[in-house]
Amino acid sequence: FAIRQRACYSMIEIQIKQFIESLNIEVEHSNWDIIENKEIDLYIPTKNIGIEVDGLYWHSYNPDKGPKNEDRYKHLNKTIDAGKSNVDLIHITDYEWRFKNDLVKSLLLTKLGKATKIVARKCQLRAVSPSEEREFLTKNHFQGYIASKYAIGLYFNNELVSIMTIGSSRFDKDSKYELLRFCNKLNNVVVGGANKLFLNILSYIDNEQIISYCDISKFNGKIYEILGFTKVDRKSVV
Repeated sequence: FAIRQRACYSMIEIQIKQFIESLNIEVEHSNWDIIENKEIDLYIPTKNIGIEVDGLYWHSYNPDKGPKNEDRYKHLNKTIDAGKSNVDLIHITDYEWRFKNDLVKSLLLTKLGKATKIVARKCQLRAVSPSEEREFLTKNHFQGYIASKYAIGLYFNNELVSIMTIGSSRFDKDSKYELLRFCNKLNNVVVGGANKLFLNILSYIDNEQIISYCDISKFNGKIYEILGFTKVDRKSVV
């Protein structure tokens, strides 16, 4: 039998591994057992979580420069294949680790059950001002701020700890509204927060159809199932 092991690892892989190990969680390097003939850079067996470290230079799809038979959906398909083994595969780019380090670490803390927990029933529900919405999303959401029609937040001890925003549907003209953003304060998770916010959001849209999109390079989309969304498979939004 053959043992497949890389001779060296990127500095970012090592740094991410060290961060997870600092939480007293075991991490495997270079796992070939989850997906046939494919490597997962880092694997956390106690959590069924895999991590792919994607350098943008090597992992970006460019039909003009890359191999003609390159699969533009290879990262998505790898995530789907991992999911068939009940492994939640997270993709982290070198850019994100360098320039969105706080967000990446917060994501990992949440995924690993190490984030600070706040109970939604102990939070106050109220509208968020445009200036506070912009500041909170810029700091706490991977995709940053986007203008919305309604922004609702949960406040704990008078501090905004979770937000959900909606606006007009940008891509799907069969839907009137789009759930644009949902996130918690860095390094925190508000238990029951998404459901509490969404139930309030529904009071604003008068039973109109609402759509949202999941970045499955970071999230598995299960929160949408909890909220009552029906899944529609789309590999990309143009």
